[in-house]
Amino acid sequence: WKDVSTVWRSIGTAAPARDSLGLCDETRYTQAAARNNLQEIKAANDGSDLYLYIRTEKAITDYDGKSENWMNIFVGTGTIAQKGWNGFEFVIGRKPQKNGTTSVEKLDASGKGTSVGTAQYTVDGNVMQVKIPLSVLGSAAKSGVYVKAADGIDSPKDIMDYYISGKTMPYGRMAYQYGMS
Repeated sequence: WKDVSTVWRSIGTAAPARDSLGLCDETRYTQAAARNNLQEIKAANDGSDLYLYIRTEKAITDYDGKSENWMNIFVGTGTIAQKGWNGFEFVIGRKPQKNGTTSVEKLDASGKGTSVGTAQYTVDGNVMQVKIPLSVLGSAAKSGVYVKAADGIDSPKDIMDYYISGKTMPYGRMAYQYGMS
């Protein structure tokens, strides 16, 4: 990974908890600290598979076996457009397995996913590596993809929650563009 030139880094390093009063003393804003504070994403491909390297500030928490908001990767193919769920056609990682595979789901406009294949992943300390077959992403992936990583989003089907809960790279509706070469 040290020779990979496609690298995106988090703007800030801290993901603190919030607990403060609003403008008036009647409203209190609270938000837990991010579970896995995403710091860096790298991307590479070999013409058959897309490889992602995701680094967090501290060791990545274990998957709890039930939630669908642990270390998700959202992917769109080709050029960014309003397709799938808020522009993202796929989500990788909603159903990780102990054997090192995880789900690849095609998203509809509501965020509901339909299984279209699997990806391989490993977690070692604060690094997650993912291998996604381009064949499950469809032919448009050959021209490029755009990606977003997210963890611990309170309301994962509400794109606006990607601005305020958990941790995402990049924030909210944004994505990183990666051209296949």
